[in-house]
Amino acid sequence: MEVKLSIIIPVYNGEKHLEECITSLMNQTLNECEFIFVNDGSHDKSVELIQKQQKEDSRIILINQKNSGVSVARNTGIEAAKGKYIGFVDSDDFVAIDMFEVLYNKAENNKADVVVANYYLGRDGKYVKKRTIFEYDYLYDNLLINKKIIPSLVTNEDIVLPAVWNKIYKREFLQENNFLFLKKFSLEEDILFNIQVINHAKSLFFVDYCGYFYRETIGSASRKITESSFFERIIENYNLDIKSFVNITIPHQEIKKFQAIKLVNISLYYLFKSATDKQITNKERNILYKRIILNDNVIVSSQQYKHELLKNKGLLEIIMMFIIRNKLITTSYILGFSLNKIYTPKLSEIFRSLNQKVNVFIK
Repeated sequence: MEVKLSIIIPVYNGEKHLEECITSLMNQTLNECEFIFVNDGSHDKSVELIQKQQKEDSRIILINQKNSGVSVARNTGIEAAKGKYIGFVDSDDFVAIDMFEVLYNKAENNKADVVVANYYLGRDGKYVKKRTIFEYDYLYDNLLINKKIIPSLVTNEDIVLPAVWNKIYKREFLQENNFLFLKKFSLEEDILFNIQVINHAKSLFFVDYCGYFYRETIGSASRKITESSFFERIIENYNLDIKSFVNITIPHQEIKKFQAIKLVNISLYYLFKSATDKQITNKERNILYKRIILNDNVIVSSQQYKHELLKNKGLLEIIMMFIIRNKLITTSYILGFSLNKIYTPKLSEIFRSLNQKVNVFIK
């Protein structure tokens, strides 16, 4: 069988959702696939579940390795892949049955090095469609990629562009350029991979299709952002000299500007997320707010790139930026406490409507 698409699934103690993931892959309407499960030292029943399905479907490949992290597991999969294109799926997510047929056909018809789709963000069994801001059914060449897409990739906190699981990549393109995941980074390994890949892609295509179901667990996310080391790692990423680690053509000063804007954007995201998450205590939220709002890197970046940051910002984000620039820590505590008490999904819709009006006013 000619392998049209290799799908790489890193697995580490993923038994809870693994069967749903495997079933969604086995039912793909694109039959000419191989499913490369890389067991990264699991000590639950993940391997047994994969082996059970392997008996039913010869397209399933199982590779066992000692626990080395998701980046190494994905690289192992890339090296083993035989398909014309490569895709990635996380073991706690699942995909629509026609996802890879849609992406494969778009890649073939448009001779694209990379194809990007939308995705569903899931939380507590509810899924919301997340879309890209870029034009659909249009083939971006390398000039437009670096003018429009790379800045958005580096500066925005949304994961449509940074993620690898809503895309497929031409395997020959990856291998010719030796594009692999960096082993030493446990945070934002996807974005570092995509920065170098998309920067060098001759063609990239956005498809108005949603077939990936990304599962976010609130509890684990809450605990993650309140850990003292979490924001420290974000600052480490801000200080990272990307050009020394990945092969990109963008000037150093431009990259630093993009990183500064990303730092503020992600800070705004976590300020809002911690305020609206009912599982985070007032004490934990206040500690996180102080950690972010009094950080010199965040303050300087918000001041230096004020005009760029205000573009397409909503009312709440504008208020939060004012708080950061002026170090209004007490005001931030009050705002966070108030949001936590009044926030509902319905209120979120009202915020969205206000944001659109504010953006029109600013423009």
